[in-house]
Amino acid sequence: DKRLFSRWISVSYILCCDALFLLASLSPLILLLLLVGVYLKWMIPRIIFALLATTIAIDFSIPLPDGSQPNQKLNKTLHRIGAEGMEAYCPLKTICVPSKLSKDMSYILATWPHGLLGGGNHSFHADFIGKFGVYPLYAGASVMRYVPFVRRIIHTWGFVDVGKQSLMKRLNVKQQENDSNYPYNAICLMVGGIEEMFYTPGHSSYEQIVFHKRKGFIKLALQCGCDIIPIYTFGANEMWYRTCGPKSFL
Repeated sequence: DKRLFSRWISVSYILCCDALFLLASLSPLILLLLLVGVYLKWMIPRIIFALLATTIAIDFSIPLPDGSQPNQKLNKTLHRIGAEGMEAYCPLKTICVPSKLSKDMSYILATWPHGLLGGGNHSFHADFIGKFGVYPLYAGASVMRYVPFVRRIIHTWGFVDVGKQSLMKRLNVKQQENDSNYPYNAICLMVGGIEEMFYTPGHSSYEQIVFHKRKGFIKLALQCGCDIIPIYTFGANEMWYRTCGPKSFL
């Protein structure tokens, strides 16, 4: 589609999200090193440690937005900016086979492969929202709720815990008062999980996913009476270079 945002804005958004994810994930280690540096009287001003610790404390003191019902306008805008930012890095094209989705059904968007950052799987949400009017939620590990700053971003995107009870609450429409979670009636589930991030070496000439021991989502769909929409991102394993493989420690 026609670009809605400038390339500078969309690319900056992608770079900032990736940088923030990396720094936030390392923040506990950074805090520890700063604390050790202050204790051992290294050339580290105490104000740096105090500012970082205070900023993280403020982030945890402010309530998170409701990840199961994110703001639609903001959600749509951020996904569009993100998709255009990814498109500036590598060409993207989304092919949607379903012609329409039911408002009275729930859907599991079973996506492969995870890739190093799951970028391709994130990008299709912009077209998904535009075509179906459905705002997919991300299913992720509960630990993501405790990653400073990043936790706020993913809740804005739409985030639910990947635990069975949490997913059943969102997918089983019979348990809902109005029999529908529309427009939040689709949950994106990266079936391969963390293992799949490092399963296939970067720039490989083949596609490979983790599936044989990840079939719980099929049982969940049967129990909740929801449909499964398989989604595959071709080229996701080639986006980032990784010197690892199926038998590596990672």
